[in-house]
Amino acid sequence: MATPLSVLIVDDNGLARQQLVLLLKAYPDVSLLGEAASCEQAVKLLQTRKVDLVFLDVRLSDTETGFDLVPLIPADVKIVFVTGFDQFAIRAFEINALDYIVKPITPERLSKTLKRVGQSPAEAAPVETNTVLEPGDRILVKAGDNHRAFIEVQQIVTITSMENYSVLHLEDGREYIERKSLARWVELLPTHLFVRINRNSIINGSCVVEVRKGLGKPYQVVLRGLAEPFVVSRRNSAALKHCLQQNHIL
Repeated sequence: MATPLSVLIVDDNGLARQQLVLLLKAYPDVSLLGEAASCEQAVKLLQTRKVDLVFLDVRLSDTETGFDLVPLIPADVKIVFVTGFDQFAIRAFEINALDYIVKPITPERLSKTLKRVGQSPAEAAPVETNTVLEPGDRILVKAGDNHRAFIEVQQIVTITSMENYSVLHLEDGREYIERKSLARWVELLPTHLFVRINRNSIINGSCVVEVRKGLGKPYQVVLRGLAEPFVVSRRNSAALKHCLQQNHIL
């Protein structure tokens, strides 16, 4: 690694923390800044120290989880989930394109993770998965420079392209910018709910409140919560009709 990586371990299991500390000692360019057994302890350390990476246990206690801490971690801090869950539960981490390690942690898996998090955003390839999202799945998005948020897939009204990024528009007016192409969203989103209507836009079919057809003009769709209608290209009109039928709108 080019620069030292400052690490915080958050896990309520003292033995698990000790194991990870011992494994990290093999990396001279990794600096352990602290350990925390709860969200409260972790927040105090995050407020007083510059952290590059958090190893975050998913289940911290009977009353709190690592997910409770995520919105409180600065957006520039990288997160690696540590979990003892089985492969079925791991789906929740795969769909968020976040790295994760399954307990017990092996030196080989830790090495792979540290190599990945040590890369720059331009160098690091996204964690790709063939998992298709479900409407109730929660995805982690970046909200501004210092905040993260979990949103449900079905809350998304539209996704529009913006160069190499995409903008997620929610019904309540919130917007999030993600580093994903529209083509990648098409692969991830449930096809019965979302449809690409033109080169630059994907919409949630269940949010369509009106379909307009002017003489000699392309279709336009009005979406719940958005003032401006979206134009439907001719090549995508059949796909839109099929999506609306599946959502019992047509």
